Amino acid sequence: GAAAAVVFVRRQRRLATPLIDVELFRIPAFSGAIAANGMSIFAFLGMLYFFSKYLQLVRGFSPFVAGLAEMPATLASLVVVVVVGVALARLGRGRAIALGLAVGALGLAGLGVAEGLPGYLGIGIALAVIGLGTGLSMTLSTDAVVSAVPPERAGAASSISETAYELGVALGIGVLGSLHTAIYRADLTIPSGTPAVQAEAM
Repeated sequence: GAAAAVVFVRRQRRLATPLIDVELFRIPAFSGAIAANGMSIFAFLGMLYFFSKYLQLVRGFSPFVAGLAEMPATLASLVVVVVVGVALARLGRGRAIALGLAVGALGLAGLGVAEGLPGYLGIGIALAVIGLGTGLSMTLSTDAVVSAVPPERAGAASSISETAYELGVALGIGVLGSLHTAIYRADLTIPSGTPAVQAEAM
């Protein structure tokens, strides 16, 4: 994997019209914005996917109700556009993105606490905080990707941003899914007398 990545990068640097303009990653503002965008979508989509499983399997929600229960995160990520301009003007792009990441992380921590409490209020608030934080960071980092490069390379920068977004989605589900499976298997108690084939499948 690492060797293939090195070969790929070297080849892209030699091509007149590379698939990915790797030289853009030499620009700190561009690299930082790509990383922030990827981390935001990794956390946001991974949380939405697996938390819906929690709501259905642990809380007993139907799929429809579980979807409605996660709406605070989605709505908050959309409503945050109202405050993006204020945050950008007062903090600057870099600090505003960092604030969004911090708020999103705070919401995730709050969700970890709220899921152990009865009722839905705590969960709803935590989801809204997650949506606000990730919405702020994703909105500003997407804009920062294009703003950080010369105008003639904006198309290449935008395509890399979109690829990073899709990669974040895939990794958010894949990595968190692997952790979920590992923890599930570690905590699973197999009843005595279970046939070996079934036990191995678990």
